[in-house]
Amino acid sequence: MKLDSDFEDQLREAVLDEAEHELIGQHNGLVHQAIQRSREALEQFADQYDVEPILQSLEGPEVDRTDDSITIRWRFSHPAAGYFEFGTPDHYDIEGNPVLSFVWTDPPADAIPWLRENFEREGDGWRVFLPEVDSGEGIKETRFTRRGLRWLRNQLEEW
Repeated sequence: MKLDSDFEDQLREAVLDEAEHELIGQHNGLVHQAIQRSREALEQFADQYDVEPILQSLEGPEVDRTDDSITIRWRFSHPAAGYFEFGTPDHYDIEGNPVLSFVWTDPPADAIPWLRENFEREGDGWRVFLPEVDSGEGIKETRFTRRGLRWLRNQLEEW
């Protein structure tokens, strides 16, 4: 059997084509499934936090391909994404820039008359706009992006 002089280049190209197709080129490729797993992991906290802006901030996936590699990037670009990924320590004063806005679902009973007077109902609480809040409880680490990446890594090891 005689091989073409560019056999190795053709083989490398074919392998990269197949990898790109499996990862991102088909309807429900592995990268899209990994992103979905990250989304599902963060959605588990939707009863405690408004995570929708983070989910909507997804950028990508973007593919960069060279002669011998494929790089696929995506991210949740919302400023709070990192706080949910890694968690935050307990904190006390949180300052807005210029204000904080969130749905306050479990205010103390003595705050409810003030909330009714100053803010609109939204869902199970009141949409508040405050220059700062005093909160002693941090955000628990969700590892939502790492869950998707770990799932993808496991799939690639089996592939």
